[in-house]
Amino acid sequence: MIAVLEETSVQPPASAADRAACFASVDPIIAQRSDHALMLAVRDCERDARGELFERHHRLVFQYFARLGAAPAEDLAQEVFVRVLKYRSSYRLGTQFRTWMYTISRNVRHTHCHRRRAEINDLSWDDAYAPSFTP
Repeated sequence: MIAVLEETSVQPPASAADRAACFASVDPIIAQRSDHALMLAVRDCERDARGELFERHHRLVFQYFARLGAAPAEDLAQEVFVRVLKYRSSYRLGTQFRTWMYTISRNVRHTHCHRRRAEINDLSWDDAYAPSFTP
C-alpha cells in the first residue's frame, strides 16, 4: 500500500522578525546572538551583553579551574570576566571568543600560581617550623 502525500504550500516568513520568531519556536539556541556579536556589544558597553556572556560561559570557566584543582575556582572565574571587561578593546574581530577567553583563563591561572609561589617563598624556615605556642 503506497501512501500519497499531498503537496502543501509552506511560505517562508516574510520579515526578519518573523524569521527570528520562527527559529526561536523551533530552537531557542539558534535565536541567540553569537559570542562574537555579544563581544562586539560588550566593546560598545552594552550591559545586557555582559550579562549574557557571563551566563553563557561562567560555568565552563569555573569547571576549567575546578578540573585544574585551583582552590578558589569561583574567585578565579570571576577574575576572568573582570579581565574580559578590562581588556575588551583588545578583542580582535577575526578571533573566536572562546579561544580569547581561555587565553585569559590560562593567564589568570598562571598569575594565581605565581602569587602562591611567591607567598610560599616569603616564609622563612624559622617561621614555617616554629612552634605555634611557647610553654
